[in-house]
Amino acid sequence: MLDPAKVPEVTADEIVTRYLMYSKWFRSDQTIKHDAFMPPGDLEFSVTRLAQALEIELWRIGSDVAGDSGRTLHGRVDVLVPIFSNQRLTVSADPLAKNPNHAKVTGWPTDTAK
Repeated sequence: MLDPAKVPEVTADEIVTRYLMYSKWFRSDQTIKHDAFMPPGDLEFSVTRLAQALEIELWRIGSDVAGDSGRTLHGRVDVLVPIFSNQRLTVSADPLAKNPNHAKVTGWPTDTAK
């Protein structure tokens, strides 16, 4: 994981992961539906950076997020930061106490929130 005292800005070549908390976010063939990428009402879409993280750490964070919200972790999808930036969205570091690799995706049009 990133050092919580020295969290760098997100770079254009990074990969982030989106935790899949709803079975309706993916199909039976394991492809991801667009619903997994719809921003919440506050238009701050949470992701976790893969930077300096071990697989076991990434899955632990996903399990913690699911448990804290009363949901089930079904999986995760890794996404290149340019996928967001090419849509004029911004991925920025947003470290949390339990997840220094947390980031948020902002810049969504206001009519895209769920």
